[in-house]
Amino acid sequence: MDISYIKEFYDFHLKKYGSDDNRAMGWFDEEEINIRFEIITKGVDLNHSSILDVGCGFGGLYTYLIAENIKPSKYLGVDIMPKMIEIANQKCPTGTFQVKDILKDPMEPFDYLFCIGTLNITTDDFSTYFLKMIDKMIEIANKAVAINFLSDKEYLMKGPYHFENPQRLKKLVEQKHDVKVVIINDERMLGESFLFIYKN
Repeated sequence: MDISYIKEFYDFHLKKYGSDDNRAMGWFDEEEINIRFEIITKGVDLNHSSILDVGCGFGGLYTYLIAENIKPSKYLGVDIMPKMIEIANQKCPTGTFQVKDILKDPMEPFDYLFCIGTLNITTDDFSTYFLKMIDKMIEIANKAVAINFLSDKEYLMKGPYHFENPQRLKKLVEQKHDVKVVIINDERMLGESFLFIYKN
């Protein structure tokens, strides 16, 4: 699938807002971002576990883990945008960040995979791409995959955004894989859902 439009979207926002503004990644304020990190890591003991951060952007999840004194055995942030990785390496010199496309590049197994807002910008046949990404993340994960995505247009301004129905996703993923899927909706993040996929 051609994802050049998605790259163009982020290139435009990076040039417009620069490396010190979360709007370059399509986000807004810092508090909102940290709420996502709180929700998606809550109840999971990530200490001494390996973590793959898919679509890591500026390395925000890594920064959050450090601030919360969470010490994974290994962390790798990957992004398809070289500029994002360049900025992540500057902001988080103790982290490991690489330009990778998990659908194309060889990936070793990780205990936990996080994909936070990475699949929010749409293009043609994006639902198929979304599901391929989930399939690949489940393949890579030893223990679980946690995804944050847009699920209700009512709460978001118009734009090239992709929305998925969490109940539909849960059904599709559980039918295809030997996993347990849990949906979390938090009133602090209206219009977004969190999907936790636990491997059996």
